Amino acid sequence: MPYRYRVLLLLSVLSSFVAYAGRGHWVIDAFAANIAAGFASALVIVVLVDRAAERRQEEHRKRIERVALRQTRNPLLYLADALASLIKAASDAPLDPMPASYLQLFTKRYTDALDHARLSGQPGTMGVSTWYSHLQRALTGVSDQLSGVLDKYIAFVGVEFVEIIEDLRTDSFFLLLKNLETARAQLLAEKIDQEITLDQSASIRDPFFAKLSRLLRYFETTTGETMPPRHSIAQRCRAGDRKLAVASGIVNLNDSARSASENLIMPSMSGRPSKKLPVSY
Repeated sequence: MPYRYRVLLLLSVLSSFVAYAGRGHWVIDAFAANIAAGFASALVIVVLVDRAAERRQEEHRKRIERVALRQTRNPLLYLADALASLIKAASDAPLDPMPASYLQLFTKRYTDALDHARLSGQPGTMGVSTWYSHLQRALTGVSDQLSGVLDKYIAFVGVEFVEIIEDLRTDSFFLLLKNLETARAQLLAEKIDQEITLDQSASIRDPFFAKLSRLLRYFETTTGETMPPRHSIAQRCRAGDRKLAVASGIVNLNDSARSASENLIMPSMSGRPSKKLPVSY
């Protein structure tokens, strides 16, 4: 209880006791009861004013937290697209049933396909030759941007927001993907030409996707937006199929020209930002 509450409560009780004990005396009857009522009224008013101020402060904090969360939208979308692309590339067959959202995609039913991911393969992203490079670039950029949002708004966001972001950034599987290219380079430097795989990584992979899903749910609940915001998972998977095919030489580049207008407005499954939504990592 705040100090001012205790003082007003004590004065109210003492003045009430004096009014009761000294009843019959004209001075006590004239002033003590009114003084007791005044202290009691002051206590009620102070409590109501403080509660109103706390509500306004909490509303202000939540508004700033929504602003902070909206600034995590692009890195979250980039991360989700990169992981969705990896899951699609690792799957032996088309996703069935096709998930309607990232929350449905990032479940054990689909993420178990990562046991078979070939990280030395091409991700279908311009300027990146392997999944090692693509994942390290993507997750490093995501980690830096999420850290920047926390640094900027740490005085205003709630504890849960900070906890969710930091749990994701410091997760073992997240750090593994983030340092894939570095680990691969270290192996090659030691003349160990062995491919790194995600096989039997479910013990750290499943908690990571649970944390990512928690962050996506928190984002959707707080901001009222959904992920993905513009296109369904099915549309992204179809776009990803074509880009992976083009990268592999299965489809001639001239044949893909007809889908150029679509590619201008829709990010690829690899999470590379569109020309209308430039994001620097």
